[in-house]
Amino acid sequence: MKKTVKFVCSMFMALTMVCPAVLAGCSAGAAPTGTTGAREGEKNFLSMQQPAKDKNEPSAEDMADDVPSGEGNVQTPVSTAENWYIRTDGDIYRRDTQKIYITAGAQDEDARVGVYAKSDANYEMPLKEYNVYAAENAGVRYTLPAADLGIGEYTIALFASGAEAPRACVSVSVVDDAIYTNKTVYKQNEDVIFRFFADVTVGNKMWYALYKSNGEDDRTYGSDYVNNTYKYTCCWRGYVCRVGYSLQEELYIKSLDAGDYELVLFSEGYTPVAKAKFAVAGGAVAEVEAPSAVSYAPDSFTNGTASGGLTLLFAPNKFNADEVVAYWANESGVLAGYAAIATQRVTGSRMRFYGLENVMIPEGATNIRFYGKNVNGQGSTYYRLDLPEGCGYKAPGKEITAFAVLSDTHVSEFKQHQQS
Repeated sequence: MKKTVKFVCSMFMALTMVCPAVLAGCSAGAAPTGTTGAREGEKNFLSMQQPAKDKNEPSAEDMADDVPSGEGNVQTPVSTAENWYIRTDGDIYRRDTQKIYITAGAQDEDARVGVYAKSDANYEMPLKEYNVYAAENAGVRYTLPAADLGIGEYTIALFASGAEAPRACVSVSVVDDAIYTNKTVYKQNEDVIFRFFADVTVGNKMWYALYKSNGEDDRTYGSDYVNNTYKYTCCWRGYVCRVGYSLQEELYIKSLDAGDYELVLFSEGYTPVAKAKFAVAGGAVAEVEAPSAVSYAPDSFTNGTASGGLTLLFAPNKFNADEVVAYWANESGVLAGYAAIATQRVTGSRMRFYGLENVMIPEGATNIRFYGKNVNGQGSTYYRLDLPEGCGYKAPGKEITAFAVLSDTHVSEFKQHQQS
């Protein structure tokens, strides 16, 4: 019974609290039986396809220096100190239709959050400011319409009272219509994962298509998209789309021929508004590798939850993971009775991992193990993130709660007439 309750709680928290980007792949899979991480260090983890990195994280170059080549148990210990933290619900936002939700925490009633242009490196001209204590104790996240900032890159910084240097920062980008692939070079059987940001409110007929590149930057586009099948509308319910998709899975294509391609986002007709270029090299993708480095800034371990800012790094254009799967573990391996914490699409060489938000840390967990997954299945290597001693949730000796679930019910018009 105890294992069943643990399993249900773990799955419930992972599935209900994780953002839509995580839910792109949420199959539990079997518990892994892998070796310790074997990865190559890389001097440049930053991809030109991705927005700028968070300032409160170690630099990619510093993290690369800490990653040994060959077999090795790569461990990142997590600080036991109470953290000043700040995070957002995403990293890229569309200007006209999205809001930036900011969560911050501080041990200072006069702590403040400021939003700055990326070019304002000395934090001299805040575009927006608010008091952390007032916002967080009101029980709401601070909501900032992306339209209030405009297109560009921004730093959201957390300051102690009277301080000029921030305690923590996070970076976001505001875009107009945009489309990004998770890297620019793929093998023939590899998933091409992409994200697009488009105004797809009702009546706005935006769509995207895949083309073979002809080498011209100012080319014209028509109905000659690949195989005459790669033509899809962005959304059908008026939502803004910002989830990672896979060309192979979404369009049911097993492989692409070697060559150069363009994924183009259109407004009505064949007017391109954004495009992402990538190449497909010959050959098949190898066994999947684990992340190269992990950065984790937890909110606090006093309540037994793992909420915090978590970033994964991969070597740009050399990584072969389509997804990342995380597991609770101890010195003996993955904890028995627990499914995967979360499975998330790899949206770039530097990506945020949202799977730990409001998820309880089980008793007995001493580390988190991050595995890669691609068309060949889940890999045998992992990256290990060590947790502080005693950080797990202290169960009260009985089930935490009981709840009923009633979902997506339908009553036909005919049955309604019968009942009346």
